[in-house]
Amino acid sequence: MTNHVYEKASETAKKIRKTLKKAFPGIKFSVTSSTFSMGSSVDVHWTNGPLTPDVDSILNRFKPGYLWEGRTYMGANFIDSSRTVEGDRKKVIESWMQENGSLNKYGQYGVSEWGAAERELIQAGELQGYPSQLPAVEVPQDSDPENPMTHVARVIPFPLRSPEDITRRNAEQIMS
Repeated sequence: MTNHVYEKASETAKKIRKTLKKAFPGIKFSVTSSTFSMGSSVDVHWTNGPLTPDVDSILNRFKPGYLWEGRTYMGANFIDSSRTVEGDRKKVIESWMQENGSLNKYGQYGVSEWGAAERELIQAGELQGYPSQLPAVEVPQDSDPENPMTHVARVIPFPLRSPEDITRRNAEQIMS
């Protein structure tokens, strides 16, 4: 069985803060951690700057069972992100959405419509984009297809967990 290093959510938050700083230099992120009954979380918030899916691609690397410096870590149970768009950036996006009829069926600016409008404005050069300074994560081939846990521990962005794996992991945590 793979040895896991269990760490506090605050330690995961430190690694996330360091990685985001490297990925998006000059962007200020608020990274906070909290612990509660039977779990912990890290919350990341920022204003303007990179789009949520771009930051989430980095945060997904820190879901439980993530690899850091050659070891598998079990950190915060939940990692959430939230972004605020304000000022001139918000005005430019809203103006574009009004001109292009990007309201959703409820007459509002939906998250997906907002993101699509912002990406289009970035591609058109009307807004500044914030590409990550980190290379994409390379996913190694699974060397042992009979043992899916070796695969889960190495695939950082999208860990695969069956209900049986979750139940077993919860039982192991209670017993330790």
